Amino acid sequence: MSQSDQQITGSENIFPQQFAEMGKRYVDAMMEAQTGFLTELRQANEEWIASAQSRLTLASDLCAKLMTARSLPEAATACQEWTKQRADLLAEEGRYALIHSQKLLEASTHFLSNGSSKGSA
Repeated sequence: MSQSDQQITGSENIFPQQFAEMGKRYVDAMMEAQTGFLTELRQANEEWIASAQSRLTLASDLCAKLMTARSLPEAATACQEWTKQRADLLAEEGRYALIHSQKLLEASTHFLSNGSSKGSA
């Protein structure tokens, strides 16, 4: 085997290694993007469950107050308090929904771009 044949054979072995490294970076970037996306979904789900529990507690408290109300003004006050608390809860839920939507959009963009912003540098 001549020296030029050995150089060609040696350079052929480099390319599979480079492709393997590129593939590993691609898989790592995809896994990182998927992990970020799933983490954000989990957090959004936990906050949604907590919000549903808050709504349930709020409704239960209103029922208890209405059942113990001795007059129409007491019942009206309980309803007004409930309305204010429910509006506050809705505002908080909206804020969380916006935050999570933005984070999910960012994670989706990163996932769909295959993490190329990190792997191409």
